[in-house]
Amino acid sequence: MKEIQQKSLCSHRDSNFITDQTFTYDKKSHIYFFSCHFDNKLYDKTLFNDLQIYYPPELDASVVKRQAEFLAGRISAKETLLRSGLYQSNPPTINIGQQRNPIWPEHLIGSISHTHNHAMCAISLKKHNSCIGIDIENHMSDELADKIGCSIYSEDEIKKLVNEKLSHKLASTLIFSAKESLFKAIYPLVGRYFDFDCATVTKFSLAEKYIYLKVSKAIMNEGINIADEYRCNFILLENSLITTINQRAR
Repeated sequence: MKEIQQKSLCSHRDSNFITDQTFTYDKKSHIYFFSCHFDNKLYDKTLFNDLQIYYPPELDASVVKRQAEFLAGRISAKETLLRSGLYQSNPPTINIGQQRNPIWPEHLIGSISHTHNHAMCAISLKKHNSCIGIDIENHMSDELADKIGCSIYSEDEIKKLVNEKLSHKLASTLIFSAKESLFKAIYPLVGRYFDFDCATVTKFSLAEKYIYLKVSKAIMNEGINIADEYRCNFILLENSLITTINQRAR
């Protein structure tokens, strides 16, 4: 994956709301990635207008933290569209779907994710990939992993990761994130919400940084061109992790 150092094409005024911007293009998968950090304390609603990013009316009901996260995600999308060269100027508005999923232009697929201070976007042409999902998660605490683990995975699934010397809380975070990436990737193909039990961990490698998820037959039968199994690649960071899934176009 090649990292491209390039001046931001979005005018960020004198605000330091967005920092640590990186743009990369993975030639093997034909995916463009943009990553940035943001500071909720420096958020101002006027940034939407300054950066020419659409402010959806439903955000008025959201807390400031949610508004800042949404803005960072849409900045990431705009930067990816511009830096990739897919648009020279005035990229389209990325609207919100029924499951709060971003609505991409007809010829593109993409995915957006964020934590409280880190946002990412991944975009590809449909002629290269039929689906793509990306997710960022802060590491769960032991308490949270114990509380929600049973709703995310089975004992057999978590053992595959723990047996490779991954801590229980990190293994829980990784499975959660991988299934989130899968949902984001194939939701446009399925067209409805589905839960964590619709995918099962089948293989895992800490050394090679991948986790495989098998999709339930019910989901496969409902969607179009859905594979029975997906490889999810991951990156472990100090306090968070990133997972990505894509399916090559046929």
